[in-house]
Amino acid sequence: MDNGQCLKVCGIGTPSMRQQVEALGVDYVGHIFWERSARCYRGTAEEDATPGTAIRVGVFVDEEPEIIAQRVADHRLGAVQLHGHETPEYISQLRQTLGNAVQVAIFKALHIASIDDLRDAARWDVDMLVLDTATPKMGGSGKRWQWQWLEAYDADTPFLLSGGLRLEDAAALRALHHPRLAGFDINSQFEISPGVKDVELVKRFTQLIFHN
Repeated sequence: MDNGQCLKVCGIGTPSMRQQVEALGVDYVGHIFWERSARCYRGTAEEDATPGTAIRVGVFVDEEPEIIAQRVADHRLGAVQLHGHETPEYISQLRQTLGNAVQVAIFKALHIASIDDLRDAARWDVDMLVLDTATPKMGGSGKRWQWQWLEAYDADTPFLLSGGLRLEDAAALRALHHPRLAGFDINSQFEISPGVKDVELVKRFTQLIFHN
């Protein structure tokens, strides 16, 4: 995107939906590979054989590393987002399973319920953290956490701000400054139904955030 920050649109349910979102010039498209999610991705390896313009992020919840590695290969994933109760030790195991031949970024979602969850950020050896709102459903709640807690974030890892972001937040997001803020992650507030994005709404958001 134009101002040095990036945009990830998560919870995209089909390849055709992904193509519509990619046409807006977003940086990341997120596919959820968790059967309990209403936004679980239904695309096949054949449909995903051709790379797109955005980096594909596979979202997993407490999944076996071997299964993640297979999804990476089948769906041409450029990044893996761990959205469950994974540990730093698990992440080391996942890196070994993926192997050095596979250049895939690892994201870790932090479920923010209090300011203490941000003070713990430095323990994660990942490429990107996703700061999401704590919820029993592991995300997609549409609820926002207290952004003023960002003052406690002093890790070196860049992060995506997530958790109930909506069009009406555009002005506040433009005014938000943090040296490790890499961009924004939107999902439930930009869809017609689970997995089906309101493309026009996403377009308006990108214009307000990145082009004004």
